[in-house]
Amino acid sequence: MSWKFPPNRMRATQPMATDDINENLVAYADELSGRVNEHNFAEDMITDGADFDDDAVLTVNTLAQDMVAIPPSLEFQFSETWSEVAGTRHDFTTRGGTVWAMFSGQAMLAPPMSPFMFVIMLDGAILYESLLGGGDTSNDALENVVGVIAQGPGLAATFLPVVVEAVTDLTPGDHSISLAVRCLSPIRLGTPGIDGWESTVIEMW
Repeated sequence: MSWKFPPNRMRATQPMATDDINENLVAYADELSGRVNEHNFAEDMITDGADFDDDAVLTVNTLAQDMVAIPPSLEFQFSETWSEVAGTRHDFTTRGGTVWAMFSGQAMLAPPMSPFMFVIMLDGAILYESLLGGGDTSNDALENVVGVIAQGPGLAATFLPVVVEAVTDLTPGDHSISLAVRCLSPIRLGTPGIDGWESTVIEMW
């Protein structure tokens, strides 16, 4: 950690104010949130920029799989809790800062179609700001319309294009994103899955 000088000096003869304490901690909290500077790294740890154009403003890290066949190449399970879709894990390394994470693909939900919710999972944690499909059970009741579709929060279709995204700040180092799904429907038939997917991470400089 680099040198930090708290703006408010605490003296034994004076009462401590909460605002002053919080302001002193901001400098350290900034580093823990990824806002680091040249004091945090060894001299030869960071590239000198020779591998990048002078006007580079971002880096793009992509992992993709072409459309294969029906049934889909990556199947996912019916689960009331968020579960990672095996095979969609995308590992990447960032220097720290703001990134734009995206995941897209073609979901295939065999009829009778159960509604699913999709979201990005970052380092094992759910990014709810990327949620695709409703999550409010007070508005989307769990019902079964016989022979038609299982109602409930989420989206349902035989073929469903899925696009989820989120902008977030990351600390320097290794990270991973993947697709997570869940289904609250009482109908659980068929073999749902996703194919032709692509995962992209854009790091703003």
